[in-house]
Parts: sequence; structure tokens; C-alpha cells
Amino acid sequence: MQNRGLIKLFAVLFGIVSLYHLSFTYFSNIVEDQASEYASKKSTSNNPDELAMYNRIFLDSVADKPIVNLGFAQFTYNDIRSKELNLGLDLKGGINVILKVSVKDILKGLSNDSKNIEFNRALDAADLAEKSSDKPYLDLFFLEFDKISKGTPLSHPSIFGNKLLREQVNGTKTNEEVQQVLASEVSASVSTAFQVLRSRIDKFGVTQPNIQRLGGNSGRILIELPGARDIERVRKLLQSTAELQFWEAYSNSEVINYLIEANVVVTKHIADNETVATKDIVEVEATIEETEESKVDALLGEDSDSEVEETVVKGLFTYLQPEVNNTSSVIGYAALRDTAKVNKYLGLNSVRSLRTKELKYAKFMWDAKTFKSDSGKELITLYAIRSNRADKAPISGDVIVDAGADSNPNTSKMEVTMAMNSLGTKQWAKMTTNNIGKFVAVVLDGYVYSAPSVSVAITSGMTSISGSFTVKEAQDLANILKAGKLPAAAHIEQSDVVGPSLGQKSIDSSMISFGLALLLVLAWMVFYYGKSGFYANVALAVNILFLFGIFSGFGFVLTLPGIAGIILTIGMSVDANVLIFERIKEELAKGAGFKEGVQKGYSHALSSILDANITTLLTGFILYSFGTGPIKGFALTLIIGIFTSLFCAIFISRLMIDRAVRNGVTLNFNTGITKGWFQNINIDFLKKRKTAYIISLAIILGGIFSLYKNSLNFGVDFVGGRSYIVQFDKNVDATSVAADLKDAFGSQPEVKTYGSDSQLKITTKFMIDDNANDVDDKVLQALFSGLSKTLPEGMSFDKFINGHEGKTVGMMSYMTVAPSIADDIKTAAGWSIIGSLIVVFLYILLRFRKWQYSLGAVIAVFHDVLIVLSVFSITYKIMPFDMEIGQSFIAAILTVVGYSLNDTVVIFDRIREFTGLNANWKYSEVVNKALSSTLGRTINTSLTTLIVLTAIMFFGGDSIKGFMFALIIGVFVGTYSSLFIASPIMYDTSSEKEKK
Repeated sequence: MQNRGLIKLFAVLFGIVSLYHLSFTYFSNIVEDQASEYASKKSTSNNPDELAMYNRIFLDSVADKPIVNLGFAQFTYNDIRSKELNLGLDLKGGINVILKVSVKDILKGLSNDSKNIEFNRALDAADLAEKSSDKPYLDLFFLEFDKISKGTPLSHPSIFGNKLLREQVNGTKTNEEVQQVLASEVSASVSTAFQVLRSRIDKFGVTQPNIQRLGGNSGRILIELPGARDIERVRKLLQSTAELQFWEAYSNSEVINYLIEANVVVTKHIADNETVATKDIVEVEATIEETEESKVDALLGEDSDSEVEETVVKGLFTYLQPEVNNTSSVIGYAALRDTAKVNKYLGLNSVRSLRTKELKYAKFMWDAKTFKSDSGKELITLYAIRSNRADKAPISGDVIVDAGADSNPNTSKMEVTMAMNSLGTKQWAKMTTNNIGKFVAVVLDGYVYSAPSVSVAITSGMTSISGSFTVKEAQDLANILKAGKLPAAAHIEQSDVVGPSLGQKSIDSSMISFGLALLLVLAWMVFYYGKSGFYANVALAVNILFLFGIFSGFGFVLTLPGIAGIILTIGMSVDANVLIFERIKEELAKGAGFKEGVQKGYSHALSSILDANITTLLTGFILYSFGTGPIKGFALTLIIGIFTSLFCAIFISRLMIDRAVRNGVTLNFNTGITKGWFQNINIDFLKKRKTAYIISLAIILGGIFSLYKNSLNFGVDFVGGRSYIVQFDKNVDATSVAADLKDAFGSQPEVKTYGSDSQLKITTKFMIDDNANDVDDKVLQALFSGLSKTLPEGMSFDKFINGHEGKTVGMMSYMTVAPSIADDIKTAAGWSIIGSLIVVFLYILLRFRKWQYSLGAVIAVFHDVLIVLSVFSITYKIMPFDMEIGQSFIAAILTVVGYSLNDTVVIFDRIREFTGLNANWKYSEVVNKALSSTLGRTINTSLTTLIVLTAIMFFGGDSIKGFMFALIIGVFVGTYSSLFIASPIMYDTSSEKEKK
């Protein structure tokens, strides 16, 4: 093998980097285990809330302390948490939401709430069209308006040619030009909603949150909050309407004396009332120092006596650093994690009583963004706002008619300009006149976005705000100012909530199935191939290390389907080594020397390995492109796993086998038991093809009849609705619970046992078409009311819906999907299957240069999909586990497509090879010999894959059993079709000349 040294170096370096990134997860787990141990010791009642409090005390106390010392760098607990392996919501618990900003509300706002009949009819028609279309709402509105308007232009004064848009829309504008303006305004408004939500989430306190816009002007925003537990708080946080306000602001010199007095009072308050918490923190640090030598090299290396003394004497200024150097609107700075403490202490009655008459109605507000101090700590700025008895802002955002960001030609710095209507101009003139030399604050959603000083009175209504803005910051502020006139509501289209207890259960079951599947595969490889199987196992272990290292290093999120993808990768990655070993055995059987046999075996197997993996890779890319949420996680794992598996199988195992060759070690690639297995097989597969056609046709026709009669069990992500998993403290009867819930919902829900007899899955379409912000609350209240007779006596609504570690009774998870997004999911699923078939057809045509190969592969894949659907339709009512047709099922179908193609392409590659080597053979003999010679590899690969899938099926979580069942059926059918469908179809469609 050429470049052996370079491959070794790359493998070693890649392994070291992978271990480095995974070490952060190891150290994070150490600290969190210490926190759990400490909380258990301190808690007297094992109350979940109390345990969580002590856990938080522990982790807060070490957040900024050096945990890991590598010599060249130190890492705090916050640092290692940000670098640890990201777990998805189904493993960690948390909330996944797709919010939709109402484009309809934005258009109504831009039209100044127009009463134009054509305009409002077009909006209603767009509402109706949206339910059956995947086009953005804005495009649908344009289409419907063109149909309804009868020549009335969008620039008509009663629609968009109003004062609000007078700078951009006038009577001379064509509909196409107005559409461009509206698209820009909608995009800016959605961007503002995105910024507001990001700001709220950053303050929420969850680690590794994810927020992203989906689909341009669709108005959809994806939000993922791993570890979030307070469901009600999150929902209100995401759906409350932001309000833009302008306030007068105090200078730091006007507030500093008050803060100094407050510091004295807070110091006394802490000493008198928070002694226990202070002692807890000291004990935490002592606990950590005790484990310093045994668990972490450098963990809190400070002297414990000085630490105790420093910790005990605390006041307001321990958490808030006042600004005293320059006259500014900035009152002080605090670490982001200390903002709750500062709010608490400034809100104490004893502190508020210190206020002078001038500060009587003062409100303290934080900046909308954080910044890093010189030491790397994340800080946030505090302001003091001059409020009033009514707590009403002097100017609200609806007076803004336009805003923009541009560079000042004199200073070359970015500035933000804004224009106000006549009312706003008067209010702004009064505010700026009264505050010359003072400060005003731009506030959105309770956070300060800018607090500039006023140098001159502004009476024109046109204002520029200057500061140290970046281009992006200036544009964001301009969008925020413009959004003041566009109050767009946001409602939840899709939500998925997983409680932390259910997440932990998923982790436990996944680790058991992962470990068992790995052990079974390792044992089988050694049993079948002997010492060479051990080499393949080493390559497999390196593959797993690389795979997890990539996930950790790049910050990819590991989900439950992702773990399934990893375990499936383990089974499928064996295939490359099996192909190589079988080819080496063939060369050795022909009389080649060991060194020559190894070289030829790797060389001849390479084409099949690449073709098989490329087809699976293409399927993975399609899955990633069309999938959402957990499907993307599965596809990403599959894609990365293919690359790492190829590298390890082709290079890592080769390095070890080449070393054995150089050292004179003889490898037989079998054991005493398996020697001769699948050798010298000569089966006439083509003779049996008609029987196979009849069997397949019978199963498919039976499935079609079942599909017609029974249909399929479609999940809420395909038809819309709400689905809840509820755990009880005793076994419950699903039928009686369904009757209770029918009274609560007013319609019949679907209720079935989920896993154990004490857990139910409840699905309903109750109020699913209602877009009101409080609709989820109403449905949850109805659910709680309907279950009240079955739940433990005295259980509150809050305890029922909100999660905590160790929760054993109540709502464990729920999912909501609006009908509009369900249609989009179905459409994307259909395109993913069609797209995969087209791509596969073209790739095989390109590689094999015969359309018969492509046709045989595509018909075989189509056959496999139909049979899996048929089995699901026939059995979903009798199986003891959930067999819903949803996004995960589509992932399973596309995995079956990839697996079936993998098998088929390997056989086709051998047919092509035999055709070139044996020109005098009949084509039927070529096909049969190719099928027979690859039978050992086919059975070996299928068997290892089935071992893996069966382990997950029986030991994995309840939510993944249906997914695994589909894959198991798919592997059986895919193996069968590669032998009896794909190659026979290819043979039957070949010309008579080729057959002879």
C-alpha cells in the first residue's frame, strides 16, 4: 500500500483530535456527577425541586472556575459545557418548536389595516390555499390578488399606496415593483422577530440553544431548547408580542449613590438571610477540591481558607460592577449568570425604600446583547429607565414610519436613521428638547437596544442614532425600529416536548442496545474470520471514535435516530471488510500467494465498495436535504458514518493486514468452524425468478388490498394534531381513559398503551385549527381535566405539564403539528423518495452504461418499499408497539432504499466483471455465477445488520421500535430482492443477443 506513513500519521492525528474533543464530555460528566452526588447528600426529602436547587448551586459555584488545565490552556466548566457532545431533545429532554410569524398580519399592518374588499378577499383566499400548498403565504397572496383584483393595483391608495409606505410605493409603481417592496418588508419583519426571539432565548438560560429561519419569506422560525423544563414559561416566552418603546434614561451619576446605599443593605440581607446558601457554596468548593487529585488534574486550585472568607462577605457589588469612570447611560455590568441575583436584590423592599423622589419610578433594564470581558467572562450591561406611575412609555414604536442603516460619510461609521409620523415627530421633539445632554433608550421586549445621548433637539421627525455599530448591528436595529409599526403575531405550528426523565430513559436504552449490538458484531467477526476479524474489529472501534469525535468537534447534535444511524453504521460498515475478505479468499483459492492475494483482494473489492457506498451516500444526502429535525440527525450520522467507515475499512484494516504480511503471519480469513462456508456454491437463481415474481406480486397485491381497506396509521406529523405521552402511577385502561377524554375534548381521541401498561399515548385534533396564542393552554387544561380521575390525587396542573429529573408521573412528552406544516412534511417526504429513485437510476446508468441495470435496481427498490408499506398496513393493528407513519418511517424507507441498492450494486459489479472475463459464457450463466459468488458476502452482511437491528428492536426505547421494525423488514426484503428481483429483471429486459 502506497503512502502508508502518511495514512498512519493522519489516523493518529485524527484519533488524538477526536479524543481531545470527546474529553470535554468526560470532564463535564465528572462535574455533573459531583453536582448530583452533592445534591443527594444535601437534600433531606429527595424532592425534585430541592435536588435541582442544590444541583444548580453546585454548578453555579464552579461555572467560571478552571476545571481542566492542559498546560497551554485552561477551561472552566462553562467552557467545557459549550464544547461537550451535543445531545438532542429526545436524549436530553427539552423543547423543539417551529413558530410562524403571521405574514397576513404583516400585510394588514403595511396596508394600514385596509378595508379594501379585493385586498381582504385575497387574504382569505391565501389562507385557504395555504392549507394545500407548500408555497410561501406571500406568494399565494400575490397569486390570489391577481385573480380577484380585476385590475386594481397593489399601489392603490386604499391598499399599499398609503402614508405608511409613501417613500416606497406610489401610484406609478407596477404590481411587480410593489411585490418586491412587500417581500423586503416581510423579510425585515421576520428578521426582527428572529432577533427578538434570539434575545429572549439567550436570556432563558439553556445551554446550546438553536434558532434558525426556515424557508425565506415563509415566516417560519425553528427553535430548539435542550434541557428546558418549564414548558409554560417557554411557550409564553416565544409567543408574547414584542413592543418597541422610547424611554428617558438616567445617567450613572444620578444612580451611583443609590447603588452604594443598596450595596450596604444587600450585604446585610445576605448575611442575615442567605447564610445557608453561602455555606452550601463553600461546601461545594470544598467537595470539589477533595476530588481534585482523583478526578480532574486542575479543579479549583485556590486556597480554601481565602475562598471561604471571600465567599462569605457578599453584597450587591459582588454581582454588579458599577460604572463610575465616565458619564454614561450605563449603570453597571454583571455576569450573565448573575442577572437574576441583581434583579432580586434591586427588587427587595428594603432596597426600594432607599429611593429618592427622583428615582421613585426608576426601572432597571438589561442590554439586549452580551459582550466578553478581557478575562473572557460573558457580561451584560445594566441601564436605569425613567418610568412613571402608569409605567407607560412616552413614545411607542407605532409612530415609526421608516428606518434604515447607512455609513456616515463624515465619520465612516455606521448609523441608524429613522423617520416618524406627525404624532411621533411632536412627541420626539418634546422628549429630545427636555433631554439635551441626557440620554434616551430604545427598548424592545424589555431589553435596551441603544441608549444614546441627546446633543440637540430634533423637531423634524428624522433622526440618526450613531454609535460603535457593526454593519449587521446597525441593520438589526433598523429592522427593530421598523418593526414597531408591524405588530405581527407568532403562533406555534409544530412543537415537540420531551421531559428530562424520558430523555434519560432514551439514553439508558440506547446505550444498552448500542453496547449489545457492538459486542454481537465484534463476536461474529472473530467467530467467522478469526484473526482477520479481530483486525476488522479494531478498524470498527477506530471508526466509532472518529464518528463521535466529528460529532463533538463540529458541534453536531446527536439524536435518538442518530444513535440508530450509528448502530446501523456499525452493521453496514462491516460490509466493506466482508467484501475485501471474501475477495482475498477467492484469490487465495485460485492459488495466489498470501501477499498477492491480499493485494488483489483489496484492489478487486474497491470498485464494489465505492459503488455500493456512493448509492447509499446519495440517499443520505437526499434524506438530509428534504428531512427535518430527527430525520436530519439520522441522515447526518449515516453520511458521516459512510466516510469514516470507508476510510477505516480500506486503510486502517489494510495497515494491520500488511503488517501481518511483512511479519510472515498467515491469515486464513476463516476459522476451523467456518472454513468452507459459502464456497463453491452454484445455484440457478434465474430458474427460480418466476416463482419469486409470483410471491412478491401476491404480497404486494395483499398489501394494496390492506392499504385500501385499513390504510396506514399516519402520525400527527403527517395529518396534523397533538400527541401526548402520559405516565401514570398504576396500570390504566386505554378504553376508559378515551371515554373520559372524549367528554373533555368533545371529540374521540386515539388512546393506546405505549410501552408499559402504565403509560399511554394520546392523540387528538382538538382545536388544531385554532391559531390563538393560548390554544395550547386550553388543550392541556382539557387533557388534565379529562385525566384527573386517573392521575394521583392532589396532582397540580404545573406538576403534570412541567418536567424535572426523575419525574415518574405526568406528561412526559408531547408533539403538536399544524395541518399546514403537516402537508409540507408529507410533500417533502414524497419528493425525498422520488428524488432518491431518480438519482439512483442515473448513477447506476452512468456507472454500468446499461439502462437494464438501472431499471432492475429501481424496480427492486420500489418493490422493497411496497412490501414494507404492505407489512405495516397488515400488522399495525396487532403489533404491541407503535407503528405510526411519520418522518422517522420515511427515514427508515430511505435507509431500506440505500441498503437494498448496496446489495444490488455489489452483485451488478460482479456481473459486469464476469461478463468481461468470460465472453464465451451464456448470460444466464454469468448472472447465476455472479449471484452465487457473492452469496457469502450477501448473507454475512445481512446477518450482521440484522443482529444490530434486532438488538435495538428489543433493547431500545419504545419510540424507536416501529422504526427498527421497518428496517428489519427492509433488510430481509432488500436481501431477497437483490437476489431474486433486481438481477432477474435486468436479465429479462436484456436483448436476446446479450442473453446468448
